[in-house]
Amino acid sequence: MKIKRIPASALAANPWNPNRMSPDRFRKLRREIELNGFSVPLQVRPRGSGFEIVDGEHRFQIAKELGLKSLPCMVTELTDREARLKTLQLNGLRGENDPEKLAALLAELADEAGAEELAQSLPWSATEIEEMVALAEREVEAAVARACAARPEPPALDLYAVVTSPRERETIEAAVSLARAKLGLLEDGAALAGVCELYRRKNS
Repeated sequence: MKIKRIPASALAANPWNPNRMSPDRFRKLRREIELNGFSVPLQVRPRGSGFEIVDGEHRFQIAKELGLKSLPCMVTELTDREARLKTLQLNGLRGENDPEKLAALLAELADEAGAEELAQSLPWSATEIEEMVALAEREVEAAVARACAARPEPPALDLYAVVTSPRERETIEAAVSLARAKLGLLEDGAALAGVCELYRRKNS
């Protein structure tokens, strides 16, 4: 098994591939290839005087549309049966995203770029991304609320003070006020701890 560049004219799609891609996902894949090239080579097998594609048909179609003369390919000797099985394996056995981990990752990315920008390169619409980000936020808020509710009553209290600038104090007080409203907390100390816990859970 080796990787080499093969002329596009020597490549041909196989007739059995059941995988289909929506126009929107195809457009996003094309944009990714236009910007960054081929990060994953096609998998092909020798066939006659050329090569038959086992995995990467959509990338091959995009390459032809873009007028690319050659493509990076991983060449593997496969029988007909092995080639068909490999196509199904690569199409269907890549695994599925864990919903909570996916939502948390999208929430982090959305902090750096909005849902609209993310949707340009990811296989979800901006609305779908926003819904998944909201799911992540609800999960974290629920976990923090449970942790605060489990705090022993009455709690042992301690004085905690920090030195801040007026602008920093304004930011802290705004965050505490928001946490009190969203998490249903009455005490400033519990609300500040809730804000810190949100950050800790999001970045742990």
